[in-house]
Amino acid sequence: MLLPLIFATILLGEATALAAPKEELLHAESVCNGMTQIKGICWKLTPSQMIGVLESRGYECEKFNFDRAMILGLSYVCSSGNSTVEMSLDATKLTYSCENFKACGYSVKELGQSIVDKGIVSGLEASYESRLDWGLGENVNKFALCGRGKNDEKVCVVEMDVFGNSQPLISFSKGSGGIDLE
Repeated sequence: MLLPLIFATILLGEATALAAPKEELLHAESVCNGMTQIKGICWKLTPSQMIGVLESRGYECEKFNFDRAMILGLSYVCSSGNSTVEMSLDATKLTYSCENFKACGYSVKELGQSIVDKGIVSGLEASYESRLDWGLGENVNKFALCGRGKNDEKVCVVEMDVFGNSQPLISFSKGSGGIDLE
């Protein structure tokens, strides 16, 4: 019976992976053509397709159990070496560590300019993004440079303090479809 297994997985906190079949990955690549993508992921993909794309690129993905997910506000964390990609509980936001882009020695402004140069966004504006500060145990506003992608996705380069060093990270959020003034 499957129900006790699911219940045991939630209670015991076993890591589980959600992998997409190979045919689904090929479909995922074609779905993202012409869309804003970061590490092969666009917002037309399902969460399982996103995980599949990351796993096909060498990431190992862990699905959090209910308690851990509620505490962290994340449903998945994928890692490859020191690089991490986090998926929010509602699967509308991905956060990429600077290691994903070999950008840890760069400033928020430098990584932001790289995003503009690559055509991911056309421009960036100064903003603040709420992030969990583990030292304080609460959300704090962090300086960010944010812009919108081709399909209204929000892309931010956020300045994070990691053990006394300022490191940029990228947050990639699903858009609402744009502003309709008609």
